[in-house]
Amino acid sequence: MNHSDFVKTVAAYIKKYAPVYGIEVVSPIIAQAVLESGYGTSELAVNSHNYFGLKYRKGRCKTCIEYLSHGRK
Repeated sequence: MNHSDFVKTVAAYIKKYAPVYGIEVVSPIIAQAVLESGYGTSELAVNSHNYFGLKYRKGRCKTCIEYLSHGRK
């Protein structure tokens, strides 16, 4: 996927979900995805579809809630 295609793909998802969270300006989020994931080429982006470099570690965040991932907790 080239840079332009990555931006278009990510932008479509961000524009879809931004209103749910009251986000009105999406360009900084798109830019952050580009920066953190190297246009979707980072290890986290490729292996985990994680475009923002955020990692969950148990006990690290008192306000985080655990979620089910592939049937495992």
